[in-house]
Amino acid sequence: MIFHFFDTKRLKNKLHFQILFLSVICIQVIMNTSCNKETDSQLPVITYISPHELQGFNVLDSINIKANITDDNIIKSIKVGLVNKEFISILPSVFIYPNSANYQVNIEFPINDIYLESGEYYTHIKAENGTNTKNQYQLIFITGIQRKFERVLILSEGNFNEIKVSEIDKMDNFSFLFDINGDYSGSESNSRYQQLYISGKNLINLNTYDLLSQELDWLKEAFPPVPMHNNNCLYFDEELYVSFQANYIYGYRSNGSQVFNTIVENDKTPSRLAKFNELLLVDLQSKTGGITYVATYYLATGAEKQRLVTNYKVVDFFKIDENNVLIAGNNSGEGVLNMYDPYTNIETILITVPGNITCIEKLPNNNFIIGTDNTILVYDHDQSFLTSILPGKVAYRIRFDETENNIFTVAPKLIEKIKYPQMLPQNSYPLPDSIFDIHLFYNK
Repeated sequence: MIFHFFDTKRLKNKLHFQILFLSVICIQVIMNTSCNKETDSQLPVITYISPHELQGFNVLDSINIKANITDDNIIKSIKVGLVNKEFISILPSVFIYPNSANYQVNIEFPINDIYLESGEYYTHIKAENGTNTKNQYQLIFITGIQRKFERVLILSEGNFNEIKVSEIDKMDNFSFLFDINGDYSGSESNSRYQQLYISGKNLINLNTYDLLSQELDWLKEAFPPVPMHNNNCLYFDEELYVSFQANYIYGYRSNGSQVFNTIVENDKTPSRLAKFNELLLVDLQSKTGGITYVATYYLATGAEKQRLVTNYKVVDFFKIDENNVLIAGNNSGEGVLNMYDPYTNIETILITVPGNITCIEKLPNNNFIIGTDNTILVYDHDQSFLTSILPGKVAYRIRFDETENNIFTVAPKLIEKIKYPQMLPQNSYPLPDSIFDIHLFYNK
């Protein structure tokens, strides 16, 4: 028999050593982890030197953005920019890669967007060290460029299937610009991008002209069936919306990319339309003499929300407040002014207008100037009062320049400028051709 003898004391020592060794390793891991966590939690420190809080600037100024940035690690990147009150970047940012633990930002940041509105903004500095990020904001106030009137653009009838484009500048000088081959059903304008939009009945679907170069910018090809568009088929508010006689409604950005589309049934034809908050309102006339509607669509999806049965043809829509629009229309030789709430689909009859409404334009303080087939009136919505201001005068287009308080009226071959609210004649511009429409252009 063989007996094996174990040295229990030696075995215990060995186990103690192993336990001690593992404990040391665990402690080192814990300490290293703790140190790493402590290091990772250290954010860069950003100290603004300029601008000062609520310091004022004007559009086209430069902001001196100056700040000290420190960290116990290397600062890998810095972003400097300008954001609005929703913290959305509004101008291209500047990126810096210091690769050091201390850095002083000192740049002249240009405010070169002439379309910025007056209001509060933030300068924004973002510093990253590869692990952690620090954002620092400084509140400032920017005063925007005042909107200024520049010219009246005139679209008139030339020779057969020809549209003449002319202008009256701010000094009242008249000049011919260029002509367009095609027919006419509607037009709109975009001062920001200096664009003119024109649609026709049989020859032009949608042509967009760059007024700076006086050349075609982009177009949408004509396609059957014809006629393609009803009169006054275009509406512009940030995007351009187009109604087609054959049941389509499209929306386009300034570069021609499509932003909206929807289709209505074959026996209806979409005519006048307008954007209201997140909705699009459309006058749906019947091709067969049936029921007419004001239809409401969601701008985001093109889906129809609802319809309101009407007994009139819409001349135009105007926003009154956040919940209501004014609808101007004609029914059996008389004008109608109604108020419509698209959220509840409730319409309120406001007032009857003597004669057919040929045109309507919004003035300050919820007043509206209305042209009919026998006079020009002003409707005060808040007082629910209608006043004839130019008896016997007929206009089929009216535009209002809010920057100089001038009203432009259009008769078949005559444009007149009238000072509002005094209604004093300022100037008249006779033309040899029949006028389709006029558009007011501004610096922004």
